[in-house]
Amino acid sequence: MVLRVYFDGETVPSVRVPLGPMFGIFHDIGDKYVV
Repeated sequence: MVLRVYFDGETVPSVRVPLGPMFGIFHDIGDKYVV
């Protein structure tokens, strides 16, 4: 149950859920493009 909260099928924790969609976008960009 807890894993589903922090991992929604991605390699990075889905912290964008509690923090907001913008953080998720930046997090994905930083993970893929290594900004």
